[in-house]
Amino acid sequence: MASTYAEMAFISFKKAYQAGSLDDARVSLKDAVGKAKEASAYSLIPDCNCANAKNYSLNAVTFGNKALKAADFESLKKWAKKAMDMSLDVMTAIPNCK
Repeated sequence: MASTYAEMAFISFKKAYQAGSLDDARVSLKDAVGKAKEASAYSLIPDCNCANAKNYSLNAVTFGNKALKAADFESLKKWAKKAMDMSLDVMTAIPNCK
């Protein structure tokens, strides 16, 4: 489930990055941050127990929140891209945890 939520977060962060306006991007970012939080939570359950995935997920949340607070579209895109990359890192880390 951690990987699934990370993938959904990645998709939403990507939508934010490719959005045509700040308002559209913020809608996608809110969704993405929620999904990244879920990925973090699932990373900690005994079936997964992946500290790296948890850290990457929390980084995605942090970067997503910075994107939400961005005053201009370029800053938003910069933080959304970093969050997108962290979501990918979650998916990469999970198979190496078991």
